[in-house]
Amino acid sequence: MQRSRGVFIGAVLVALASPASAQSRMFDVAPGRLGNVLIQFGDQAGLNVGLNDPALVGKISKGAKGRLTNQEALRQILLGTGATVVWLDYQSVRVVRAQPSPPRTRQSKAAKSPRPIDQVIAPSEIVVTASKRQTPLRDYPGSVSIVDLRKGNFPTRTDQGTGEIVARLPILASTHLGPGRNKLFIRGVADSSFSGFSQTTVGEYLGDVRLTYYAPDPNLNLYDMDRVEVLEGPQGTLYGTGGLGGVIRLVPNAPDFKRNSLSMSAAMVSVAHGSSGYDAAGMANVVLEEGRAAIRAVVYRSSDPGYINDPSRELVDVNRTSSHGGRVALAVNPIDDWTVTVGAVVQDISTRDAQYVLRGSPRLERSTVIAQPFDNDYALAYVTLDKGVAEARLTSTTSLVRHDVDEVADATVTTSPRKFEQETAISLLSHESRLSRRNGDHSWVVGFSGLLARARTSRRLGDIAAPELIAEVRNLNLEGAIFGQYSRELGHGFALTGGARLSYAKSNGEVADDGPDESSEPTRTQIRLSPMTAVSWQIDSKLLAFVHYQSAFRPGLLEVAPDGQENGAHRIDADTISMIEAGARYGEPGRDPLSFSAGISYARWTDIQADQIDEAGLPFTENIGDGRIKTFEAQATWHAFPGFNFETSVFVGASRLAKPMPKFADANERELPNIPHVGARVAANYERSLNRSMSLSLNGSARYVGSSDLGIGFPLDVSQGNYLDVSVGARIEGGPVGLSIDVDNLFDTRGNRFAFGNPFTIDQQDQLTPLVPRRIRVGMDARF
Repeated sequence: MQRSRGVFIGAVLVALASPASAQSRMFDVAPGRLGNVLIQFGDQAGLNVGLNDPALVGKISKGAKGRLTNQEALRQILLGTGATVVWLDYQSVRVVRAQPSPPRTRQSKAAKSPRPIDQVIAPSEIVVTASKRQTPLRDYPGSVSIVDLRKGNFPTRTDQGTGEIVARLPILASTHLGPGRNKLFIRGVADSSFSGFSQTTVGEYLGDVRLTYYAPDPNLNLYDMDRVEVLEGPQGTLYGTGGLGGVIRLVPNAPDFKRNSLSMSAAMVSVAHGSSGYDAAGMANVVLEEGRAAIRAVVYRSSDPGYINDPSRELVDVNRTSSHGGRVALAVNPIDDWTVTVGAVVQDISTRDAQYVLRGSPRLERSTVIAQPFDNDYALAYVTLDKGVAEARLTSTTSLVRHDVDEVADATVTTSPRKFEQETAISLLSHESRLSRRNGDHSWVVGFSGLLARARTSRRLGDIAAPELIAEVRNLNLEGAIFGQYSRELGHGFALTGGARLSYAKSNGEVADDGPDESSEPTRTQIRLSPMTAVSWQIDSKLLAFVHYQSAFRPGLLEVAPDGQENGAHRIDADTISMIEAGARYGEPGRDPLSFSAGISYARWTDIQADQIDEAGLPFTENIGDGRIKTFEAQATWHAFPGFNFETSVFVGASRLAKPMPKFADANERELPNIPHVGARVAANYERSLNRSMSLSLNGSARYVGSSDLGIGFPLDVSQGNYLDVSVGARIEGGPVGLSIDVDNLFDTRGNRFAFGNPFTIDQQDQLTPLVPRRIRVGMDARF
C-alpha cells in the first residue's frame, strides 16, 4: 500500500515537472501573421508565449489544427517562418529567430542536432504599441496598464464599453451620466464633472486613429478587441493636446489574410428592481485573396435594462439605454511588408431618460415633469498605411470623425414647465505620419501631425413645446505639430529617453447672430513646446526603475458667457500640466509567475480649464486657477499555480486648487473634482480542463471606489463615491461553443456613483446616481 502511494506521488511529480508539451489536445489556430497566430496558440494551450523580434511578428504562419501536443502545434506554427521555440518553464515559452547552421564541413555530430527545445533564455516580453516604437514593457520608462481582452476569447462585458476598463483599473475615473455622456480621467487629472467646449483631458484612440476632441467618451463596444493600453500622462510629446491625463488606446483585432472565420455572442440581461434586456454581437473575417487582402467586420446591438421609476408620470424603468453599431476594416497587402487598411466605425447610443434619483425619495425613484433623453451618434472613417522603409517603419493615418450629441434637461424650477435642449455637432479631421526604428541599444520615432476640429453648439430654453434659442456658438481649432523621441542604452543597465513636440494651435470662435463686430469673434495663435525626459535603470532582467518628466497643454477657446447672457461669449486661456514620476516594475503580467509595479507622481496644472454650471443652470467654461496633484499607485499579479491568477491594484490621490482665480477665491485649497481619495481592486481567475474537449473558468472581483466631490465650491461641494462593488462569473467551453453567467453588484449595493443629473436643480444638492442594481447576464458564444 505504501509502495503504491509512493508510485502515485512520484507519477504526479513527474507529470507536474514535465513540459505541458507532452499532453495532446485539440487545436484550431488560424493562419495569419505569426504574432497573431501565437496569441491564439497561447490562449488554446494555456501557455505564456513571448515574441519580441519585430522581424518575426509579421511572418506568415500556416497555424495548427487537430489533436496535437503543444510541441507538435508549435512546430506546425513555426514551419517556414525562420523561427524556433525555447521553453522557459513548464508554462512559458519564447519564440526567437532560428540561428543559421554552420557549414557542414565544420560540424560535429552534436552540432547537427536541432537546438534543444528546453533551453532556457531571457524572459518573454509584452510590447507597448502605444509608445509608437514597439517598446517592450520591460524597457518602458513610465506608468502603463495593458488590459488583455483576449482572455477566454470572449469577454462577456464588451457591451459595457469603456465602463469595463474603468472598472478594472483604479487609476481611471469617470463621471456617470450614462453611456456616451461620460468624461474620463486618468491619474487624478480631472477638470470638472460637466462636458462643455474644453478639450478632453484624456486622448482616446482606436489603433492610431484619434476618436474625440471636445466630446464625451463615445463608449465604443469592445467586441473583437485585442487589448486596451492606458498610458498615464501627460502624453504631450507623442499625442499632443488633449493628453493631459494620458491616453486610452483601443486595439482591435486586425483582418486575417489566411483564414475565414466567424464568431458570435448573445445574452439575456436582467437587473434587480428593473427590467430585462439583451446584447448580441458578431464578427466575420473574409479572405479576399490569400496573403494579400482580407476584410473583417463587427456588428453589435444591445438594450440595457432600465431600473429607475418616475411615479409622477406613472412610468417605470425609464432609463433604458439602446446601442447599436459596427466596425469594418479592409486590409490589403499589395507587396511584401506594405499594408493599407481602410476602415469605418458607426455607433448610436440612445437613452430614454436620465439615470439620477433624488435624495430622500424611495429607492430608485425620481419625479420630473418631462423626460430627459440623450442621444450620441458617432461615425468614423480612416485609412492607414504601414510600410517598411529601409530598416525603419512608416505609419501614416488619416481619419474623419462626425460626432453628434443631443441632450434634454427638465428646466422646471417654478410651476411653469420648461425644457432645456442642447445640440452639439462635431467634426474632426486628423492626420499623423511617423517613422520609427528599434535597433540594438537605441530606438527612435519622428513624425508630424495635424487636425482640424469644428464644433457647433445650440442651446434652447423655454416652453416644452417650443423652447427658444438662447445661444449658438461655433468653434474651430487648427493644430499642427512635429515631434520626436529617442532612447539609448548608456551601459550598466541605464537608459536615457528624451523628446519634444513643437505644436502650433489656432483657435477661432464666433457667436451666431452677434452682429458685424469681429471683436466678438477672436482668433488666437499659440506655439508651445512639450518636452519629456526619462531615465531608467534595468536592475536585472525583470526589475526596472525609472524617473520620468513630461508636459502637455490644451489650447484656449471661445465659450458661451456665464450667468445666462444671451449670445454672450468670453475667452478661455490655454492650460498646461507638468508632471514628474518615479516608479519601478518587476516582471510582466501574464508572462511571469509574479509581477508588480508601483509609482508616485507630482503634477502642477496651471490655468485649469473647467466646465461649470452658472446660476441659471446653464453650462459654461472658465479658467479656475492652478492645481497640484499627488498620487501613489501599485498593482500586482500572481500566478499562484497552473490555472489560477490573482490580481490587486490600488490608487491613492490628493489634489487641490492651489491658486484659484479671484471669482473662485472661496475654493482655495479645495480638492479637484471626481477623483476618489482611494481606489482599489482585487480579482481572481481560475481555469481548468474538465476533459479533453471541455474547460471551466471562474472569476470574481471586488472594487472599492473612495469618496470624492462633485466639484469646487457651492453648490458642487457634494460628496459621492465610497462604495464596494463585487462581481462574479463563470464560463464553460466545449469545442467552439461557450456558455457564461456573470453577476455584477452581487450584493445589490446602494451607493452614489455621481452626485449630478440635472443642472437646473443642482443647487438643491439632492441628486445622486445609484449603482446599477444586481445585474445578471446569461450568455452563449461561438466561433468557427
